[in-house]
Amino acid sequence: MDLNSGLSAKGVTLLGIVWAIVAFGMGCNSDHRNSEVVGAPEWAPEWTPFVEMARQSPCVDIRNRLFVVDHVLVFWDREGHCPDNSYGETLFGQTVNDVLCEFHDSIAGPVKDCPVPSYQDMFEIMIGHLDEPDLGLGPGHTVQPLPF
Repeated sequence: MDLNSGLSAKGVTLLGIVWAIVAFGMGCNSDHRNSEVVGAPEWAPEWTPFVEMARQSPCVDIRNRLFVVDHVLVFWDREGHCPDNSYGETLFGQTVNDVLCEFHDSIAGPVKDCPVPSYQDMFEIMIGHLDEPDLGLGPGHTVQPLPF
């Protein structure tokens, strides 16, 4: 083995190590900008089950919207091309299992139910004003779209 070939192999190895350190250092920002998805919606963790429900639901090819009402309720408005499930509006409490009121299409026709009657008037206003940003609730309530 000749001395020059040994040094060049060590030089190449050293150059490779330096290159790896530089490349790694350039990819690691302390502010993690490279790991963020630009334009990805953010929501509080408690809203995640609602977002997953809406994303996985069938019959939402026309409309699929979630709203946070008064910071504690979730209103889901959906519509799609399905013969017996073409629309639905649901008012939830703090979980997807906490259904306060619902109105939806079925094979037997429209179904409206408010297991928690104290929300019925509010729900009636919302389903009657789906085209308004505040769902017809006015300044006494907060209504914020939950993007997903």
